[in-house]
Amino acid sequence: MSSANLAIAVGFAPGFIGYTISLSLYGMMLAQSIIYLRSFPDDNRILKYLVISLCAMDTLHVWLVGDMFWNVLIYGRLPDHPGSSNMPWQLLASFIIESFVTAVVQCFFCVRVWRVSKNLTLSSIIGIASAMQFGTGNAFTIKNMDKGGTAATLYKNILPRLQMISSMVCDIVISASLVYYFRCLRVGMARTQPVLQQLMIFSVNVGVLLSIVTGVSMVLFEVKPGTYFSLAPQFILSKLYLNSFTATLNARKHFREVVDRSIDYSISVDL
Repeated sequence: MSSANLAIAVGFAPGFIGYTISLSLYGMMLAQSIIYLRSFPDDNRILKYLVISLCAMDTLHVWLVGDMFWNVLIYGRLPDHPGSSNMPWQLLASFIIESFVTAVVQCFFCVRVWRVSKNLTLSSIIGIASAMQFGTGNAFTIKNMDKGGTAATLYKNILPRLQMISSMVCDIVISASLVYYFRCLRVGMARTQPVLQQLMIFSVNVGVLLSIVTGVSMVLFEVKPGTYFSLAPQFILSKLYLNSFTATLNARKHFREVVDRSIDYSISVDL
């Protein structure tokens, strides 16, 4: 491997660490998807197809990023010519998948906010932020596919910043909205208070975790300009979105059991 390619390979090292961590999250997502399909056979067919499609897209994402690291770190190959600093096509393709998966999961939670709140303004804010995340991410990727982008052009472009900011805004609004409306629903509903309490905790944890990882990605993007350091949290983030999606679907079984226990306890006390 030439010294130029060696330097590029070292630059990809943080991304490889993030990719390694994301593989464990990918395994968790597969397990949760299987559990969902087995535990909820009567769910809407569209929802089942959505879970399967997102699972397939995430598998493609894992393969694309793995193939990129295989070429860069094992073979020392990069597109066009040896020592080229252009972003590999696999990386650009993975960006499209990440933005799409993120948008789908955010829209899923947007529908959830709408069902809980019936607040059109709030749901519109979430939808617009998610659309901005998807649009700016794909606009940047398509532009770099045509012109051949590098890590330096990634830093100079405003589109990645807009994507991360809009995604963080979307996640914060979703989490805050769910917590607020779940808290409002607790009033006068003693039997479902344990479930609503757990839903609030779950919403806070998901929102905080996604916001922290996005924030770390933004900080690395600004502190380490012209490098691929921000890839590490980026690879992890896409898996966190899918895990939050599948975990939300699977949690319904647990919450139903909590409600049943609360009702049984209430009946026994009344007797």
